[in-house]
Amino acid sequence: REWATRWPLPSHLHCLSTGIFGGVEVKPHSKPYMASLQSRKHHVCGGVLIREDFVLTSAHCLEYRPLEAVLGAHNISRHESSQQRIGVSRYNKHPLFLHPAETQYDMMLLRVAIYIYEIIMWPMPLFCLFVGGIFPTQAHYEY
Repeated sequence: REWATRWPLPSHLHCLSTGIFGGVEVKPHSKPYMASLQSRKHHVCGGVLIREDFVLTSAHCLEYRPLEAVLGAHNISRHESSQQRIGVSRYNKHPLFLHPAETQYDMMLLRVAIYIYEIIMWPMPLFCLFVGGIFPTQAHYEY
């Protein structure tokens, strides 16, 4: 990929296993709004349910479509009876997002095929999203 040459990765990254870098395991099912976005039943991106019919994610995830949102999971490495697999009916990337190698405007709304009333208890608690990772995320809005 082009971005791999623009931002060389630290040489020790080959030692890391998959999972959340620097994270801690949470109480099972305490974050019901978190989504695993999957292509052909493999996790490719994360997302957050922001309304009963929309998941917020990164626009670069568009390259993995078709996507499904898996909600109600604690461990996506194994099948859990609480997991719900829901198709995505519409992809709405930020209109200024141009290329997966760029981080600017890297956001997208996914409309899920069904309303999520059965999975999540509403109203959802207020929370703040924190961005973590190797590359910076930028968004500039002008109204």
